[in-house]
Amino acid sequence: MVNNKKKIINYPIRARFAKDIVAEVMFPEKQTGKVAILAIGLPSSPSKNKVLQFLAGQGYIAIFPRYRGTWESEGNFLEKSPADDIRDVIMDLVKKRSIFDIAKNEKKSVRVSAIHLFGGSFGGPAVLLNTRLPIVKKVVALSPVLDWSVN
Repeated sequence: MVNNKKKIINYPIRARFAKDIVAEVMFPEKQTGKVAILAIGLPSSPSKNKVLQFLAGQGYIAIFPRYRGTWESEGNFLEKSPADDIRDVIMDLVKKRSIFDIAKNEKKSVRVSAIHLFGGSFGGPAVLLNTRLPIVKKVVALSPVLDWSVN
């Protein structure tokens, strides 16, 4: 039987984007240019290791940002839209072509050719509002919040 699973680092690194946003990042064994960003409900569990491992095993650089003002991220929660936080992570990746590892205090080069966004609940609008960015190729919104006025 052939094992088709790609080897990955079994733990994420902590990275900083746009000065304020801390994220967990997991790399595939070999970079493919694909990046997956998880925008989960607010505030959410600070760790999504199994999802990150799965996505890295599929060849993605998997990123789970913590919105500004939640967990280790700087700023005030909801001072900026969560969609802005996701956009800022995307723009940092596209402009810098690197990820800053907080623990090792070093930059790691990244290849970015396509970004896929995955949002759930409160994170749904955060990914949907970033669909106009040319680098964003696919978006999945699971049970997205669509109308804040409905109780």
